[in-house]
Amino acid sequence: MDSPVSHRSLELNSDRGLNAATDAADFDAIKRAIERLCVTSYDSSCRKRFEKPSIRLKIGHALIKCTRLKRKQANEAAEKDVDQFLA
Repeated sequence: MDSPVSHRSLELNSDRGLNAATDAADFDAIKRAIERLCVTSYDSSCRKRFEKPSIRLKIGHALIKCTRLKRKQANEAAEKDVDQFLA
């Protein structure tokens, strides 16, 4: 199965929409894509440093809004998926 997040182009597969952005199975791929978009590096004490931290914050807030919207529209199975994503 093709991942909804392209690691090279950082684009979501548009035919999956809200489900692609909030799928718990794709959380790690989404996290890696966001880190690449924000230009992640490490400082001398081996802590992560982001060249564009505001983008990371804005995307995080948008994902939380999407999961809340999905939860409102969800049935029980999808609600468990949303809860796993937020955990």
